[in-house]
Amino acid sequence: MSKYNGWKNWETWNVALWCDNEEGIYRARMECKPKDAFEVEAFVKEYFPNGTPDMTGDNANAYAAREAVDWEEIADHWSEDYRDS
Repeated sequence: MSKYNGWKNWETWNVALWCDNEEGIYRARMECKPKDAFEVEAFVKEYFPNGTPDMTGDNANAYAAREAVDWEEIADHWSEDYRDS
């Protein structure tokens, strides 16, 4: 499987992009520091219950996009941020 901008797929990249580039969300995640895939998914779904703005639209496509996110990959990436802070 090919990667998308260094991430497993577009969906994972898109979630990471939104969470890292929206200042309020970034600050919230750095404060609460979700650590594992379960916590990361719960955190993201709190801010984007229907998927990121790029995922919204057709509900079936938005659901499929959310299901394709590699939450473990995002958790690993965020753990690196926490070590550096």
